[in-house]
Amino acid sequence: MPALLAALLAKEYHKDLGNSCECGSATAIYRCQSCTHGLLHCQSCILSDHHLSAWHHLEEWVGTHFSQTSLYRLGYRFRLGHHRVECLNRSHTSTVKNMVVVHTNGFHHASVEFCACNTHAAPPYQLIDADLFPATVEQPETAFTFELLDTFQKLSLRSKINAYDYHCSLQEMTNAAFVQDVPVRIISSKCQPN
Repeated sequence: MPALLAALLAKEYHKDLGNSCECGSATAIYRCQSCTHGLLHCQSCILSDHHLSAWHHLEEWVGTHFSQTSLYRLGYRFRLGHHRVECLNRSHTSTVKNMVVVHTNGFHHASVEFCACNTHAAPPYQLIDADLFPATVEQPETAFTFELLDTFQKLSLRSKINAYDYHCSLQEMTNAAFVQDVPVRIISSKCQPN
């Protein structure tokens, strides 16, 4: 048991801290909690590595410990249409929608760029094309991943979990220490700790 405990506590630090990123351009201070092996990256590389994994939880080394951060805070844009490449018809004045995306591992703030092509669908349908179900069809500010909806359906049919308890679990997965800072996306009282 002492060896297992030491191995678990060693994960709170990283042996490669202070080294340059694999790209060689900057110090590697970011790691992903959702990816295996927890490799350290610079800001540019962590953003590049996660262009198809937008719903991962990230940490940043702040000198004494790893602190929770996000792709949103690092400037990541979730681009719809054109296979995650910026739409050529977007201008610099085009709005970027700040949304909350709920996934199986919790809540995620996201800067969403909708496609501006004349032939492309309205925003709610662009979200659906990206496997995100909008909470409303008029100016959606929240979307749920299809994976989350499928997981909730299976859990509710098998274990009889209700939407409120599932929502509270997602809040705790997002930030167990400060659940009150996690977005609330249900109409009810605050989740009570277990």
